[in-house]
Amino acid sequence: MVFDFEDSFVDELLSSASKSLLVYGDNTDGQLLSDNKTKLSSPKILQLPISTIDGISTGSSHTFIRQGSLLYCCGNNFFGQLGMCEVKKQCDFEIIDFFNKRSEPLRSVICGYNQTFFLTEQGKVYGCGFNEEGCLGIIPNSNVYNITEVKIPGGKSIQKIAIGMYHVLMLSDDDQLMVSGLQNQGQLFLDTKTKNQKALIINKEMSVKELQEIGCGQYYSIAFSKKLKIFVSGVLNGGNTPVFLEFDLNKEFGFSMENSLPLLTCSLICCDDWFLVRSSCEFNLFLEKDYFFKWVDGKVKDVTICFNNKINEEVVRVCNSRKVMALTSKSGKLFYLTNSDKEIVGLANEPSLFFISVSHPFLNESLLDDGLLAVVGN
Repeated sequence: MVFDFEDSFVDELLSSASKSLLVYGDNTDGQLLSDNKTKLSSPKILQLPISTIDGISTGSSHTFIRQGSLLYCCGNNFFGQLGMCEVKKQCDFEIIDFFNKRSEPLRSVICGYNQTFFLTEQGKVYGCGFNEEGCLGIIPNSNVYNITEVKIPGGKSIQKIAIGMYHVLMLSDDDQLMVSGLQNQGQLFLDTKTKNQKALIINKEMSVKELQEIGCGQYYSIAFSKKLKIFVSGVLNGGNTPVFLEFDLNKEFGFSMENSLPLLTCSLICCDDWFLVRSSCEFNLFLEKDYFFKWVDGKVKDVTICFNNKINEEVVRVCNSRKVMALTSKSGKLFYLTNSDKEIVGLANEPSLFFISVSHPFLNESLLDDGLLAVVGN
């Protein structure tokens, strides 16, 4: 199934000063901003009363749109993940000016399953939503219905946040790894004898590994170091036994530890029980193309050739939900990638074309449990 929305009505919408969104999928909680509270079986273009969109972030069934430090939210608020207080269980389109009033510039909004974190330009962190297991790092460990500051050990500045179902990782500006939440499967890179971490602590063992990127799935975590090491901890692929694994990408590229590949960056994209690693090299000096590594049968497998043959052009962005990833190509095509749902996206281990938007490329995308939002540009 491939959708192509290059119709005249799209041109008309895009001629206005407001921003346009393409939405598709389940809208039961209003997470797609559409008035129709059912599943949208075909893509729909919405015109928003917003001149600029600086970011979109989604959880399982809630959505945040960021315009500078001004926030627009919609969807499920049952656990407080919209920060709209305990009384309001769902909202259609609300404005949150919490950070504007405090004159705190926002860097990003990071949504998880039923949690939301807000990262400021100064590296401060605020959170709201599900917190029964300490997965917000806020004490007491009960759901947080209003936007609340997260106390960071040592008052450190945070640069990155990754959210699991019941746990969270944070990486500070000096590469210290902070962890909180459920640990019964080893998802905090700690001994499984520790079942729960109720507030943020520094994981000292992982903090000496010069970490560069972090990611979380349902019951696992991954981290990438400056020495091109990938660390995996927790339960993946529906398994019952925690794994504690280490992979060396130097071997994949033919480099030794003494001569690690310079100018290489990695992004970690995590679904419930599998993940994708995208590696690229600045200016294409040492790698002429991006490399993709996928978690397959207990190991990190190079799937670059498979991706290149299927997509056959540069991938500009990758986003994810709990079960599906979306890869956006340079020409505006959007591919879906899943681990097992062959009925929806075709081949399990290959990207499948889902949307085409050549004349009006996507500028930003975000996936929900069963849905897609994409900012459409001229």
